[in-house]
Amino acid sequence: MRESFYSQCFERDGRYFIFNAERVLFAEVEQDLYIKLFNKDYDDIPEDVLKQLIDADYLSEDDTQDSNFFNEENIKFLTNSFNPRVLYLILVPTTSCNFKCPYCFEGEKVNATMSDEIQDKVIEHIKSYKNLEQLNITWYGGEPLLAFDVIKSLYAKIAELEIPIGTHDIITNGYLINDEVVEFFKTAKINGVQITLDGTQPNHDKTRCLRNDTPTFSKIINNIHLLSSNLPGLNISIRVNIDRNNIDDFQEMFRYIHGEFTSDKIYVYPGIIQTEKKDGCSMCYNYITNNDKFNLYKQLREQGINIQFMPKKPKHRGCMINNINSFIIGPRGELYKCWNDVNHPEKIVGNLNTPDVLNSRLLSEYTLYSHQFNSSGCRQCKVFPICKGGCGWHRMRNNLKGTTFELCSPYKNQEILKEALVLSITPSSPDIQQPLYL
Repeated sequence: MRESFYSQCFERDGRYFIFNAERVLFAEVEQDLYIKLFNKDYDDIPEDVLKQLIDADYLSEDDTQDSNFFNEENIKFLTNSFNPRVLYLILVPTTSCNFKCPYCFEGEKVNATMSDEIQDKVIEHIKSYKNLEQLNITWYGGEPLLAFDVIKSLYAKIAELEIPIGTHDIITNGYLINDEVVEFFKTAKINGVQITLDGTQPNHDKTRCLRNDTPTFSKIINNIHLLSSNLPGLNISIRVNIDRNNIDDFQEMFRYIHGEFTSDKIYVYPGIIQTEKKDGCSMCYNYITNNDKFNLYKQLREQGINIQFMPKKPKHRGCMINNINSFIIGPRGELYKCWNDVNHPEKIVGNLNTPDVLNSRLLSEYTLYSHQFNSSGCRQCKVFPICKGGCGWHRMRNNLKGTTFELCSPYKNQEILKEALVLSITPSSPDIQQPLYL
């Protein structure tokens, strides 16, 4: 008999708790049971209680149980990564953008727009998957709505294939949304839109302005109203970018958005800006750390926002860079594996105009160095079951370039984990019901 690898017991303010990350089991126990668990006096625990602890996987009689969980998750990850029946394409109709955000990762802008010829190549690429059961599409840029005609044309060609479309969404700065765009969203059954705001109006208009310095905040808010009123079933994700310079903006924006819109389909969340400095140091300057984020969420909870501190098991791990059937297709037919690589010629891994792999080294690096299942640290981590593993692009940079992007869940910090668990059962009365998860 032993404590399962993902189990722990702890005391806080005279109360006694047990937690298992694999089952996301959290319970308060009597002091007597806590002492026996802490001292590993399992023979002194009543038989019925012992059985409950074993059934809940808090205690284990099986020496192989803990490694099995990690290995089983690895098998699920690999099965999903090599699934031949699902194709996920991020389509970039143009790399042009009407904004000039200073932190944009896409480097020097190349104003390319997808031609009819490349659109036909996209269709040929989709047809090459003979056993396809689902196609997921995201429109991306640049600013994709700058090439709205291309989006309409290419979607019409995709629709003719009669392949079931799963997710169909768009990432846009929101400035160019109008009545015609809304009607297309209805026809094409777009089910998700992501729009970014850089904090409150004064801060947003400093960084997310047009290339001629025209502010954009008010127009974007008006366009969100247009979407919400005409497409009540549309999921609208509003990402509020924050770093240490504007961390206090998030609470104000969270309240502003929920005061401005009544739809339960609008989800507001913080986007933590992560940039790599020229000296090779990442996350050393204005980056919000896990401690910063936890303190922010505690403050938000105190101010009436519905913060969910109880950990959740992720539905899936990894992202498109780990998936053999996922690509970003640029306007000249170039293929990338990660959003962060768009508009960087050295990151092109292939092209629709040639069957050849153009960057086998990069493909190999993504395969070997971008996911947590090749990490001994993740295998040995006590909170692995409640961690998504972090961004694969950042993980690869850390492994190969010596950068220091923070990948781990805040729960890896034991003090954060314990405090978060206790807060999860502490009564609160949020006046805004949309949950935010740590």
